[in-house]
Amino acid sequence: MKSGLFSALLALLLMLFINVSTQAQTSNLIMSKHALGTISQIGFSMNLTTDSGDQTQSIVPDGSRIVATNFLMTLDSNGIGTFQGIVVLILPNRAVLLTGTIQGTVGVTTNIKDDITGSLPNHIQGMVIFPNTTNPSLSLIANFAADILVEAGSPLTVFQGHMDGVMTTSPKIRRTFLKLQ
Repeated sequence: MKSGLFSALLALLLMLFINVSTQAQTSNLIMSKHALGTISQIGFSMNLTTDSGDQTQSIVPDGSRIVATNFLMTLDSNGIGTFQGIVVLILPNRAVLLTGTIQGTVGVTTNIKDDITGSLPNHIQGMVIFPNTTNPSLSLIANFAADILVEAGSPLTVFQGHMDGVMTTSPKIRRTFLKLQ
């Protein structure tokens, strides 16, 4: 009797372990989005659309936005500086998908030479990190770069850029979003 109970308990624990380890598997999806919007010394709001190679369309559809809830850009007299802030990834239905941070540089490219030829006025480049604290099934780390869109003809300074990175999903969340398509 005790042996049968022990065997059943052992089998139950084994099934739970297999179930937990199966759920713990994750998928990495390539995110590649065009970004268009406004960036100032105290604000950041970019609309996102799918670029070729994007695998996150079912999770982050066109019309999603990345918006700063707290943003600060500090520049010197040459227009070179840094930025940082708290950002949210908002879906077209206005639901917040993720909350994270953004930080980076202004006026500098990744190709700096000894004579500062990597200086590029108004060029914004940085990293967006959405840890899985807001949504335990998702996380995102992406590079972000943007430049002024001179052709915009808007009284606001409009930036155009890209957000490219890796979104990590659990199989459960990926199946749920794929069913929504």
